[in-house]
Amino acid sequence: MISPILVEHISKLVRLSDEAFGNFYLNHHYFLTSITSNTDFGFVIQHENQIVGYVLGSVAVPSEMKHHLLKGGESINTKFKGTTVIIKHLVIDRHHQHQGWGQQLIAHTYHQLKKDCQQFICVCWKKGNVTPMAQLLLKNKFSLLHTINHYWKEDSVTKPFTCPICMGECWCSAEIYIKKAA
Repeated sequence: MISPILVEHISKLVRLSDEAFGNFYLNHHYFLTSITSNTDFGFVIQHENQIVGYVLGSVAVPSEMKHHLLKGGESINTKFKGTTVIIKHLVIDRHHQHQGWGQQLIAHTYHQLKKDCQQFICVCWKKGNVTPMAQLLLKNKFSLLHTINHYWKEDSVTKPFTCPICMGECWCSAEIYIKKAA
């Protein structure tokens, strides 16, 4: 079952985030601010009454895009025409990965928001030479738009989180995927 994120889901989502992105990358305040915003969205997916994953993002017009992409994103901001749905985080519990939950969240998000936008983008974590979400996005007709090296480095210095891959400052890159809305 897929439903909007509620306040009572947040503690579980923080735990999933800590496991996926490193401790303290996304906190309770971040989730609360996101679910009470007029421009952000979030959905959880549950199986047997347990949250197994979530998707979180924003909807932005071109003039707002510079506020949604970190350092390096400026070079592609001019490529976005009209309203853009930005999928910022998609996390599936490690015990439930590769079972179709991410596919369901991507499809649900697309069908819920496609009428309100011109394109969807997804900012994906590239761990070394591997982008874990790439196959899921390609399967859903997204295409690679741009790679930004060391995308989270500045963020990892200013926020108190430790990259689980780099074990300190984050030197990981981001791949930006895009899909036009139907």
